[in-house]
Amino acid sequence: MTHFARLSPYLWLRSFFRAASNPSLLNRKSPDCLDVTTTIIPTNRNEATHSYIPDITSTYTDKAIIPPSSTPAIPSLHHIAPKQGCDLRNLKFFFDFDETLTISDTTESLAMIFYTFGPHSKGHPHQWSHYVRAYLDDLSAIPPLPRLTIEEERVHLRRLPAIDRASINRIISDKIFRGIQIQTICQEARNVKLRPNIGDLMDFIGDHGGHMNIVSVNWSKSWIRSALRLDVEKRKGEHDYEIYSNDLEVDESGYTTGVITDDIVGAEDKERVFEGVMKSVDHVAPEATADSPENFPIFLTIAAGDSSTDLLMLLKADLGIVVGDNLDKHLTRLRIPCMPLSEFNRQTRSRKKVLFKLNSEGDWKELIGVLERNFRMGWEEEERRRMHQDGH
Repeated sequence: MTHFARLSPYLWLRSFFRAASNPSLLNRKSPDCLDVTTTIIPTNRNEATHSYIPDITSTYTDKAIIPPSSTPAIPSLHHIAPKQGCDLRNLKFFFDFDETLTISDTTESLAMIFYTFGPHSKGHPHQWSHYVRAYLDDLSAIPPLPRLTIEEERVHLRRLPAIDRASINRIISDKIFRGIQIQTICQEARNVKLRPNIGDLMDFIGDHGGHMNIVSVNWSKSWIRSALRLDVEKRKGEHDYEIYSNDLEVDESGYTTGVITDDIVGAEDKERVFEGVMKSVDHVAPEATADSPENFPIFLTIAAGDSSTDLLMLLKADLGIVVGDNLDKHLTRLRIPCMPLSEFNRQTRSRKKVLFKLNSEGDWKELIGVLERNFRMGWEEEERRRMHQDGH
């Protein structure tokens, strides 16, 4: 979901880009926030605006140095042995965060941490509504364009990141997120209300070998991770997941500097992450040869989102899941069919692009049922036979 209009990770990336790009950063100690991967980026002070401008040369995690422009690499196959029944090892999941996994947008809740705990909050000239209003004013100034096809919609979506980045720059300039302990952000994230059974879904995906990617325009990986309880002992180190989002820069003492990275602010950014992850997947199993195509693994993708920022990612996926009603008018305008998620059937899925809608309660237990029905042990062999019959 985009920021502000609601109001519009690299977590443990297994990347080709290792510490050789900047070994000195590996000596930095990550702030003690459960199991937090922290973005630490050198900054330059702009004396004209008294703001901190990110000098994005590298992104620090506890395991790698990754140039932001790089496409991260992930393991070709997830080797956790799935529990009996489902086999999700060759499924890649892509989830938006705000209003997809959460009941409502959490941007304002994240901002309220500054107004409650921030050392610069007293006497601050602007309430949060000021930034919302400024964003909406920018948005309303965009000239209308025809939006009856996917390509026309893409042209429109391509204009929005500049508005989001302008909003981020206003917030950086006014030091909204400066001087907050990262531990406080993690603690406050525990108050985020999640959609029903999202914890059960994450455990189901992890227990059955699935790989989960959170792809969000949110401003804090630590906030996302703690809100989803990905740092609790039950899930920490057990499940295969990545978080791709913007992030709050944190200094070596564990306090935010006020800088927000802006790597993912639009629909094409999310699409880029989706494509990058899938390109990084090694589609050829070690035992596969040109003479034994039956050994080539079959990969399918599942993506879920609630807004136009997620649309391109949903259309790329084998199973695109619409959450809530925000996308309804866009799908109607673009004439994209949308069926109940309960009707998804892997064996009979159409070649024509169809999206599927999560139940009106937003209960993720429905997806667990779909996975159990469609991805029993041996589904890959069935998929190969289906592809052979279709001439692929």
